Order: sequence, then structure tokens, then C-alpha cells
Amino acid sequence: MSNETGPKISSLGIQDVQSLLPTRKLNGHKGEHGKLLIISGDEGYGGAGILVSEAAIKTGAGLVKLLTREAHISASLARNPEVIVCGGENAQNLEMHFPWAEAFICGPGMFQNYWSEQMLYKLLTFTQERSQPILLDAGALRLLSIEPFKQLPLPQNLVITPHPSEAADLLGITTAEVQLDRLKATIDLHKIYGGTVVLKGQGTIIFNGDTSHLCSVGGPELAVAGSGDVLSGIIGSLLSQGLTPKEAAISGVAIHSAAGKQFTEHSGRIGLAASELIPYARNLLN
Repeated sequence: MSNETGPKISSLGIQDVQSLLPTRKLNGHKGEHGKLLIISGDEGYGGAGILVSEAAIKTGAGLVKLLTREAHISASLARNPEVIVCGGENAQNLEMHFPWAEAFICGPGMFQNYWSEQMLYKLLTFTQERSQPILLDAGALRLLSIEPFKQLPLPQNLVITPHPSEAADLLGITTAEVQLDRLKATIDLHKIYGGTVVLKGQGTIIFNGDTSHLCSVGGPELAVAGSGDVLSGIIGSLLSQGLTPKEAAISGVAIHSAAGKQFTEHSGRIGLAASELIPYARNLLN
């Protein structure tokens, strides 16, 4: 991986973010620990919203609200009764919840479909003039690469978390070109979309326009369905608890990768289910 096209990369591990991680006041209450709103789980992809919201609630977010399709409500409540879940078949029935939130996640389990498109459009329109942080992942990133989303201004306090294929769509190049120079791809994404960019993969890179970090912890054990959803939930949780987009991104990546490493130490590299990362992440935060 070349680093001739951008700034020096600092290595990143869990020890580098310990001072950034949120702490609890003895007399604190749930309202002081962040209100995180998650838009996730279009038709047939309810598990994504469940993973994201479970990761968020179990890594410290005070209140988590999941907006999803109506069909996924019962599964979410059965798995995580602590998560407020609201279902609706169009954005007009769900956008009333936006003002409640202090931070947003949008995209896991979403795709080019009317529900996903409506929800992303409404959210971007809502957040354009506001300072709340917003994380876009997965399906939301695919939608950003097509019209009319290409023309929409994006919020300043933005985190995007593409994997190489999503990065390729966003840049209009091939996945192979992204992988050939991952640092350049990350910098180019920032130039186009702004905010803090987390380019996932073997050697995750985080860049916010000023500093770049490379996390080489973790390995193929993390290359499983839902792993990115858990990462989004962790970063979103930290955003809701008051970390800056850069702080939340580097801390979330460090925690997620260290959780993967701990799993391999206990069980090996094969057979990780993404939800199994969450208890490790919680222990690392504590």
C-alpha cells in the first residue's frame, strides 16, 4: 500500500484510544449517555438493524431507537427489548422520530428500494442544517453513488464506513483499484464526501482530512456477515456519547478489531458470528 499520495499513517490499536473512551458518572442517567437513532433493515434484512442496535445499546448508548420495516419489529423486541423499535412502510410515517436523536446511523440492511431511498433522502434533508453526527454505511453508501443522492449536500459531522466494493462505487473505479492504493482511495473519498472516512478491510484506514490511522489488528475472522453492522453500532454509540467523528471512528475500529483478536484467542479464526463480537467489545470498553 502506497503512502506517497497523502499524510503519514499512524498505527492504531486499543491502547491508543483508552483515553478517548467514555466514562460513567456515578449519578449519571440514561439521558446523559446519548440518544442514537438507527435507520436499518429494509425488506428481508431485519437482522442488520438488530445487530447494529444491539451493538449500540451494549457499548453504552443511553437510548437507542431503531426505525425499520414493520415486519422486523417483533424480532427486534424479542432479541433486544431495551431497544425502542418503530416500524413503517414509508418515510412519512417515520421521519417524525428524527428530532428525538442526538446521533444517527443509516444504511445497514438497506438497498436500492423505495423504503431505503425515501429514508436516506429524508434523513439527509433533515441533517443538512444540523450539527448532529451521522454515520452512513452499507446500503446508504451504495445509494450515495447514484442520482439524486449525488447532488445532495452532506452533513459536516459525517462518518462513512465503506468496504472496498462500496468505496469503488463511491469513487467510480474498480475494487481492484481501491485495493491497489487504499490510502489514496480513502483520501479521495474524503475529498468528495468530506467527514471521516473508515475504509474497512485488511488494514482498516481512517482519515478525516488531517490525520490518518491504520489498524492492522484483527484478521479474516472479521470477514463475516454482520461484522460491519456491529462496527457501525459501536461507532454510532460512541458518537451519541459525545465523541467527535474522528474519535468515535478510531475508537470503534480499535475496539472492533481487538474484539476479533480476542475471539481468535479463545476460539480460532473460523466460525465467528458477528453478534459474538459484542460481549468482547463491551468488556474492552469496561
